[in-house]
Amino acid sequence: MPTSTVSGDVVFSDADDQYPIDRRAGFHNNNLGDDWGVFSVLPNSNTDLLPAYVQGVFYRVALPDDVSPSTVRVTGYGIDDTPLERNRILQTHAGAYLGAADTWISYTVDTESGNSGSPVIDTATRASIGIHTYSGCANPGGANKGTSFEHDDLASTLHSFPGGIVSYVDNDHPAPTVSGYVLRPWPTVGLAVYFAAGGETISIVKGSYDEAITITKALTLMAPVGTVTIGL
Repeated sequence: MPTSTVSGDVVFSDADDQYPIDRRAGFHNNNLGDDWGVFSVLPNSNTDLLPAYVQGVFYRVALPDDVSPSTVRVTGYGIDDTPLERNRILQTHAGAYLGAADTWISYTVDTESGNSGSPVIDTATRASIGIHTYSGCANPGGANKGTSFEHDDLASTLHSFPGGIVSYVDNDHPAPTVSGYVLRPWPTVGLAVYFAAGGETISIVKGSYDEAITITKALTLMAPVGTVTIGL
């Protein structure tokens, strides 16, 4: 997003950087710990590209206990008036991670109204551990809060979003335990193929996978966030 005007009016992105939203998945607005939504974006109508390919970056998702964060960062588009040119433009701030309670997480980060929906990012691994939903001023102790990826319905919706039976592969994910789940992906394509059922989709994070694999069952391989290279 470009800088806003001196009166705080939003200046929209270039037409090549705008993407339609696909809201097929669920949205919940049930207060702390059950406030979340899952959606994707469709290709830009001018470039026919998705943002992960244009920007070259994306956020991994992880369980808080798997990465044991000490510091987290919230990056998003809050409402700001100091100065007004910062209104609704991308801003970020890091602070201490305070811990989790069931389906929500708590942290001391400088956020603003309108930051809801921003990723809560572990600064060490750069993986997102939840979704920011509550700013600090209105909460006891001045702490911010968000919905954790420990939330079963949220995690399940993320995992199954492509449709059908899906397993995930990412050779740079920080999870210490692997199972093919979106929050604990396989580190190799070979493992995913070995454990996959016929007709399954294997979603592979961009990168090079230095391995030789033989596929003897019907599978769909997809690369949703960039180029994947497999081979020795």
